Amino acid sequence: MRIFLLFLTLIVAGNTCVLSQNTLNGTVSNQLNQPLDGAHIHIWQLHGVSMPNGYYEVHGIANGSQRVVISFIGYKSLDTIIDITGNVTINALLKPETQQLDEVVLTGNTAVSKNTTHQQRLKAETIEKYSSESLGDALKEIAGVSALKTGNVIVKPVINGLHSSRVPVISNNVRLEDQQWGTEHAPNLDINAAGRVTVIKGANALQYGGDAIGGIVLVEPASILKDTLYGKTLMSLASNGRGGTITSSLHRGAERGWAWNAAGTFKYFGDRQTPDYVLSNTGNREANFAGDAKYLGSDYDISAFYSFYNATIGIARATHIGSVSDLVTAINSGQPGYIEPSTYGIAAPRQEVQHHLAKANFNKQLDESSSLSVQYAFQLNSRKEYDIRRGDYIDKPALDLTLATHSAQADWKKEASSYLIKAGLSGSLQHNDASPD
Repeated sequence: MRIFLLFLTLIVAGNTCVLSQNTLNGTVSNQLNQPLDGAHIHIWQLHGVSMPNGYYEVHGIANGSQRVVISFIGYKSLDTIIDITGNVTINALLKPETQQLDEVVLTGNTAVSKNTTHQQRLKAETIEKYSSESLGDALKEIAGVSALKTGNVIVKPVINGLHSSRVPVISNNVRLEDQQWGTEHAPNLDINAAGRVTVIKGANALQYGGDAIGGIVLVEPASILKDTLYGKTLMSLASNGRGGTITSSLHRGAERGWAWNAAGTFKYFGDRQTPDYVLSNTGNREANFAGDAKYLGSDYDISAFYSFYNATIGIARATHIGSVSDLVTAINSGQPGYIEPSTYGIAAPRQEVQHHLAKANFNKQLDESSSLSVQYAFQLNSRKEYDIRRGDYIDKPALDLTLATHSAQADWKKEASSYLIKAGLSGSLQHNDASPD
């Protein structure tokens, strides 16, 4: 009896050993069919690593349902369950995975670069620092960028001595079309709606227009991690002007399905002052909004965006001069010729500016290495400038311009291991209407 039990035990143990000798093998490669060296293959407590040619083997797998995870840094992991009844072959094709990482700053000495593109970006804390000011003020933090200022609020960025139409502003992949020809015409854009602000100089700036010889200012919305709800509110107060700014934003990210962003800003300032006198009629108001919604599919996404910029800007009353002799008198006097008690009212001369931007975009992943993007945008810009006038014209603007712009573009991109091809078409239609008053 003891001999029989021992024999039975040896038979069962032998069968168990046989049943657990299955092997999983195969290759791991990327979408360009390039082998991935060092990919990890996990099955329960068993582990394997792919070789330089992408081949791997994992031995000693038991029969039954087993979870298999194949992973490689920078690629989406393959996670599946298979039934093991014998040796199994799985050839894994991993796709790249885009992740938002914190910045890494490296400092050192390098050789002279031959790259024809020069990019500099404002940090998020810099954008927040200038939340109560303008885009032009914030861009002065970038080396090589200066500003052309009219008063406290009207600030135009200057790159390599060039400004206005020579330095286009690209907002959310749409070229900002407003009245740029005047030195006192600042970009009609709220800096608080920006997640990233980049200045691009060099050959790549020409991608956005042949007249961008100074460079471009690229303004992009905030990039939100998938499946995240995030919001913030900033408030700032200023003693000079006795006013402040409040800006608030809310963002919803998703890997699939609906994602959206919304942001609003309100600014209210009265007359600015020096230690000795008031700069009469230098108050300003702003009420701005920007929002977008996006639907993310498996290989496509569709989105809609809308922004509204509304500003009333006072021009110092003392700068209204009638002749050269008035200018000489004002310079020699040591203080403005027109000084009134500080107030929140904004009279002539002043500017009233509104800018609407609406955009629809569709992106499609055509195959593993190529994609197509189609976009349509509409902009409506209204500018009214009030001068000191008399009689029936006292409440009528001296300059009344309305600019409507339709633009459409299609971009195709193909990326392979040794080359990148980009091609695109774009077109626009503008109508500029001037009131005769």
